[in-house]
Amino acid sequence: WNCTQPVCEQACKPNCPVPACETRCPKLGTKAYDGCKVKCGQPNCAMFCPEQEVCPNGTKVMGCPKCSTRCDKPKCVVDCAHADTGCKTVCPDPVCDWDCRKPKDCPKPECKMVCEKPPDCLNGQLGVPVPMQDGWEKTAVSSAHRESTRWETGEWTVCSTKCGEGSQHRSVTCNSGHDEDCSMRRKPVSARPCEDFRGCEYTVGEWTPCSNRCGPGHKTREVSCDGPKCLQEKPATEEKCVGHQEACDACLVTIWGGKTFEGWEHSFGPGDYTSVELEYRGLKCDDISSLEVFGDYCEMKAYEYGDFNNEHSGWTAKFRHGKYDVAGLEAAGAKNNDISSFKVYRLNKAVTDAVTGASAAATGAASAAASTASQANTQAATTANAASKSASDAASQARNGNMTSGLPRAGYGVPSIPNLPRLRAGAGATSLVVALAVAVGGMLV
Repeated sequence: WNCTQPVCEQACKPNCPVPACETRCPKLGTKAYDGCKVKCGQPNCAMFCPEQEVCPNGTKVMGCPKCSTRCDKPKCVVDCAHADTGCKTVCPDPVCDWDCRKPKDCPKPECKMVCEKPPDCLNGQLGVPVPMQDGWEKTAVSSAHRESTRWETGEWTVCSTKCGEGSQHRSVTCNSGHDEDCSMRRKPVSARPCEDFRGCEYTVGEWTPCSNRCGPGHKTREVSCDGPKCLQEKPATEEKCVGHQEACDACLVTIWGGKTFEGWEHSFGPGDYTSVELEYRGLKCDDISSLEVFGDYCEMKAYEYGDFNNEHSGWTAKFRHGKYDVAGLEAAGAKNNDISSFKVYRLNKAVTDAVTGASAAATGAASAAASTASQANTQAATTANAASKSASDAASQARNGNMTSGLPRAGYGVPSIPNLPRLRAGAGATSLVVALAVAVGGMLV
């Protein structure tokens, strides 16, 4: 088959973004232009693109279009006696590409069959011509037609997903318009797998409250990728913070009577409150049903008899930040709902934090030491218990001395620890507890 190559006109036009043009004026360097101002209007510009070049075979060259920008001289006004400004419009060269659509109407190629006459063949020596086989002509036409057809492919589509694994597709058609005219064994694939993670993003949760309600601490949050992989930098999951809630600086005691946290109520700030003053304020000492201490460094000390148990010995009860009902009052040592007098005072923050930390460390270390020492020998276990009691007594005496002044009173140091027997190897945890107790006592003194 001898076929002509069809010439298809593609609907192409240059795609050029409008360049940013500007008016430039010479600097007014002479004294004659001092004080002059140049005002120029928007430049009047237009885009010019040449037609596509045509090749000798009738097809058009698809190169980069050589477009240019042409602008009229800007209209400028000089605010002085001079008329010629010397201003001009400057535009950068446009950056263009061809915007083409796939041609729809293409003429079909004209094909002619050119056949060579087969030579006369002899069948042996008899000279009998070999007849043409049945269907030879049809087979030749079909084979020639198949050789002139080919598969044409389109552009791959974008990946079907922007976060993970997806697929891409393209059109695959036979140039004859009938797929059966092209070889199926040579047909290109029309789909393929792809992956894209540019759309994967992190999901960020809310920050937790600061770990320290009153002072330096840290806060955390949950951060997770909503796909198989996130390309951008992962947001922080932990940050430093400084806690400063309302209860950090507050110190207020509220007492209710009759119903729990209802009934009559009276509030008290830092100070000493005698039985006479409480009676004057209308507080019924034998009808107290509940109370609340508000303030992380606020403490209330209640007394059973008269003014602070001065005339009669009785129970004392301490209350820190929180709410206390009848059962809570009883557990803290305030019996029979009868509070005759009390004191409200602020605790020293530095001392309170140190005592709390030391007490927790001593308790934890003592527990670990006791467990280890019990496996080693009885002597090590006895030593650990003695050290734990010394540390606990030191913390308790520090609390009793931590009143309005904010510092322990003289004489509230750590009691001396008796000489301990020398420990054998394996009782290192016990030695740690003893050292910790001595360190806490030295700090509180």
